[in-house]
This record gives sequence, structure tokens and C-alpha cells, in this order.
Amino acid sequence: MPFKDIALGGAVNPKQPSRFQPTLVPRETSVGPRLKRLEGFNAKFIRRGGIPVLELPARSVFSTYNITGGAISATDAGSDATVNVPTKRIFWPDKVDGVQYRPFSLTGLAYSTSFQVYIDNPERNGIEANHGAIPTSAAPEDILVRQDTRGRIYLGLITTPAALGGDTSGSGGGGGTGGDIPGGCVLEGTTIFPFSGDPIIKESEQEEWVEIKLADGRVLIATPKHPVYSDAGKTPLNLISCGEEIITDKGMVAVVEKQTIQNKAIKLAVYIPTGHLYWANGILSHNLKIL
Repeated sequence: MPFKDIALGGAVNPKQPSRFQPTLVPRETSVGPRLKRLEGFNAKFIRRGGIPVLELPARSVFSTYNITGGAISATDAGSDATVNVPTKRIFWPDKVDGVQYRPFSLTGLAYSTSFQVYIDNPERNGIEANHGAIPTSAAPEDILVRQDTRGRIYLGLITTPAALGGDTSGSGGGGGTGGDIPGGCVLEGTTIFPFSGDPIIKESEQEEWVEIKLADGRVLIATPKHPVYSDAGKTPLNLISCGEEIITDKGMVAVVEKQTIQNKAIKLAVYIPTGHLYWANGILSHNLKIL
């Protein structure tokens, strides 16, 4: 007999495997003293009604986009590295034909370094005001701020070659929520704490999942492209490695186990109108921008 998921108010599929039975917890609007501020990260947070809220500028729908075009590449220029970005076409929900952006190169970059390549174009007219690359090794407290720069479009990730090394290739496109990393969804029964406002949740079926277990024992089961935050910035769950630390409500915690699961179950697409960030079982996550 199906039972009610108190946390999210939906009926649980009785055919779900036992491993996917959700933990029944009352819906909480305030986490009170249970939720610790992030060590080394708390300067960016304040409390509103017991829930920490990141102070970020509001982002409009143009932050949701998909990118087509060739892969970003990097070469050894002799004394440093050069990143080459080919022609890109970017599609937004209100620009279904896409906007084309010219190719460009970034010179004088450090060897053996991972970068997020971006352009700035709030007008979305194909004429960027600026372009550049941000090292993904920046401090965790800067990760969310740089992801939410107004008008900034992230084209992909690239790691430059070592000195005298061969050319490297990065991601060829992107999209979804905020750039090269699409939004994702979590398994039904996941405890969700929005940073502000009330979440809007859409249910549907999903067969492929990624499960991670943290060093403190917490578990998250979500879709492969569900975005969490590591030292590299916003990262889809399927690209997180064991040993890598991710941002949680208790600070940076290492992933100790990871596996892919094939089982049909209910996924929750989470949309939060204000802030777009939430804790999923205590793990910092980014919402799906459009349901």
C-alpha cells in the first residue's frame, strides 16, 4: 500500500525498490540550531527564519541556456598556455534560433590549470563585452558568486597543458542552469531546505541515478547531472570523484563512495524562484531553472 511522503506531500510509488524508500520527516521551515554555518564559507551567508541565505544578485531567465559548437582547446604557446574557443551558438528559451558568438583566443594562461571559460553579454546580441577564464581552484566562498555574475555565460571547462605538453581539449558545449552544467533532480524523499522562498516541485520517472556517500555518513541519490559544488565550482554529480570534497551545511566534506544505479523511481525537479540554491540532504545544490 502506498504511503504519504510527509516531507514533500506526495505518494510514494509502491513499486520502488526498498533502497529508495524515503525517510519520513516532517516538512521543516526552520532548521534552527541543527544547521551549522559553513566554516570558511559562512561570511557569504545570513540567516532568515533559521535558514542560511546566500546574498547573490537575482538572475533572470537568460541564465538558462544551451550551447552548441566545437570543443574548447588549449595549446602550449612556448612560455605559457593559450586557450582557443571556436564559434558558439547559444540558445535561450526566448531565443529558439540561437545567437552566434565569434571565436576567440585567451593568451598568457598558466600551465596545468583548469579554467572556466566565459563571455559577458547581458544583451544576448552576439557581441560580448568581455571574455576570459577563471581558475576553478578559486576559494570555495567565491564559487557561487562567480557563477551568478549577471550577463556571464559559461562556455565550458578546459585544463591547459603542461609545459612542453601536448594540446588539450575541453567541453564542447553546455547549458542548463547557469552555463556548462545542466540542472538536475533528486530522488523522491530527499530532504530539501531552500535558502529562501518555497520550492516548486515537479515529479516524473527516472531510471538512471548516481548515489554518493559522504565521510559523515550522509547519502544523496540524484540524477547524473544534478549540480553540487566542489572546489571546481558547480559540478554534475556524475563527475564528482571519491575523495573529492563538496560543500555541505557542515562545511567541506569528502565523498567516500559513489555508484551508478539503474532503477525506475520518482525524481523531483526542484525550482526555487528566489536564490535558486538549496540543501539536498544537507548538500549544497542548484535548482532546475525551468520546470
